[in-house]
Amino acid sequence: MSVPMSTAPSPSGAGPTDPEPPASPPLWLRLAGLGVACLGALVIAIVGAFLTPYRIGSILVPVSLLIVVGGLTVVTRFAYAVTDKAGLSLIPGVLWLVMSLVLSAPTTEGDVILLQQNWVAVVYTLVGSITLGVLAFRMIVPRR
Repeated sequence: MSVPMSTAPSPSGAGPTDPEPPASPPLWLRLAGLGVACLGALVIAIVGAFLTPYRIGSILVPVSLLIVVGGLTVVTRFAYAVTDKAGLSLIPGVLWLVMSLVLSAPTTEGDVILLQQNWVAVVYTLVGSITLGVLAFRMIVPRR
């Protein structure tokens, strides 16, 4: 024998109460994720800067431009997914910009990593800054 149901089943198939929304991750986990994003931005800045003079034969290959656009996009979107705050998600991009500016300054010995006579280094800095501007615009301005 089957036992009759005490309530009628709902047409949507859900239970009598809606499930609670998932809880947000703890603060330490958000900060750890932001730290990972900042570390990724530093790696992108260093690897991209050292690959600006990359050549095949005598032709400059702008592989660092792909690294900066793709890397900054991934790192910024990861930071936004972890922190869920638009302002905090731009911290890795600002860190990339500061590191790129530091790498373009000469040392006391006269060594420069992002040599400004190299067109790839100039475009690397420009494209990275434009990428940061577009990402900031897309995250700060609300969507319709």
